[in-house]
Amino acid sequence: MLVNRFAVSVVVPVYNGEKYIRRCVDSLLNQTLENIQIIIVNDASTDSTEAILSEYSNKNPEKVTVITLPENKKQGGARNAGLDLAEGEYIGFVDADDFVKNEMFERLYEKALTSDHDVVDSDYLIHDGERILGKEISVDLDNLDNVFSNYGRLWTKIFKKHFFCKKVLGIRFPENIFYEDNYVQFFLAAETKNMGKVNDAFYFYSHNPNSTTRVVDNPRYFDRFKTAVMAFEDFKKREDYTKYKDEINYRVYNLGVYITFLGLVNNHSQMPLDKIKEINNLNKQLNISKNKFYKKSSKKYKFFGFCILRFPYLFAFILYTRLKTIQLVNKLYHGK
Repeated sequence: MLVNRFAVSVVVPVYNGEKYIRRCVDSLLNQTLENIQIIIVNDASTDSTEAILSEYSNKNPEKVTVITLPENKKQGGARNAGLDLAEGEYIGFVDADDFVKNEMFERLYEKALTSDHDVVDSDYLIHDGERILGKEISVDLDNLDNVFSNYGRLWTKIFKKHFFCKKVLGIRFPENIFYEDNYVQFFLAAETKNMGKVNDAFYFYSHNPNSTTRVVDNPRYFDRFKTAVMAFEDFKKREDYTKYKDEINYRVYNLGVYITFLGLVNNHSQMPLDKIKEINNLNKQLNISKNKFYKKSSKKYKFFGFCILRFPYLFAFILYTRLKTIQLVNKLYHGK
C-alpha cells in the first residue's frame, strides 16, 4: 500500500509579494503538523520575491518547494502548477498576503481522520495588517440548505487529494483570470460527500482596500461574470446537472447576474452598457423566477432581481444616479 509522504500539501501562489511573503511562509513553517509540504509558486514576480523564496527553499529543502513560472498566469495558473507537485494526502491553499495560526493544519488533519472526511472546513479572521477587524464563519454545517451557494472559503479548508488528482476527478482552476475560486467551487461542492468542520478560526484573511472588487473601473471586475458563465457551461456538460440544476442556476445567477450587476454600477465612473447587455442575456437563460432557491430569497433580493431582469438599463441608471448623488453630497459636506 502506497503511503503518502506528506499529510497535507499547502499551495501558495505569489506575485510581487516581497512585503508580506515572509509572514505567510513563516506561519506555515511553524505549523505543529510536522509532515507538511509547502509549495510556493512564484507567478513571474518582478520584485525580490524570487530571491526571498530561494532563501526559504535552501534553508528548508525537506518542506519547501518553490516553482517559478516564466509568465504570469494569475492565481489559477499558479495554483495548478502547485497542484501538479502536491504529494499530500490532503491539500490546502493559502494566499501570499495572508497567514495562519500554528495549529491550523494539524487540527484540520486530525478532524479529517476522525470520520474519513473528504473536506474539512474552519473559520477565519479578517485583519488589516495591524489588528483583527472581525471573525467570519466559512460554512455553517447545521444550516446548509444549498452547498453550492454556501460552500464557504477555499482557503479555510483541506481537501482529499483525489479532488485534484488528474487520474481521479482532476479539478483545475481557470487560468489568466480573476475569481478563479468561484469556478472551482461549483465542482468541489458537487463532489464533496463528507464535509467536517472545526469550529475555530485559524486563517488570517488580509483586508485589502485596493482589491479588484473595490477599485473603480478595474477591467478585471467583470471576470466574476466570466467565471460564472464558464462554470455554468461546463457544469451543463455533466450528467448530474439535472440533479443540481436549481442549485447551479441560482449560484450562477447570484455571481454572474446579481452581484456583478450591482458591482458594475458601484465600481464604474460611467455606466458599462455593453456589460449590462451581457448580464441581461445570461439572466434570460436562467429563468430564475421559477428557481426554488430564488423563491425563498428575501423580498429585497427578489425586487432587485425583478428590476435587473425587466428594466436593466433604467435600474442601472437609477442606482448609478443615486450613488453619484451620495458621493457628491459627501464631498460637499464632509470633504470625502
